[in-house]
Amino acid sequence: MTTWRMLIPGGGFLNAIIGAFQSVQFVIQRGSQIASVIMSGLSSIGAIAAGNISGAAGLIERTMAASIPLALDFVGRLVGIGNLGQKIKRRVVRSVGQMVNSSCLQAVDR
Repeated sequence: MTTWRMLIPGGGFLNAIIGAFQSVQFVIQRGSQIASVIMSGLSSIGAIAAGNISGAAGLIERTMAASIPLALDFVGRLVGIGNLGQKIKRRVVRSVGQMVNSSCLQAVDR
């Protein structure tokens, strides 16, 4: 979809605007998750400063586990494959529905 934009004058600027909009939209939609990751990271820094290494290790692990899905979702949206799960679900439901419809039509025709 972005290829055709590069062929028109100002297409790169249009891609930059769309990318910025998608980034802002992602931050708005995932704001609570992003805040949770930031707070968890700050808590782990506080635990390290207090000398609680074992507690900090757990906090860092939870922070990493929470940040990986966020990062993958962000990159997926930038690349243009956002909501991949929903797209796959729609295609599977559509293809199964078509197979059921064609089977029903064949059964009725007999």
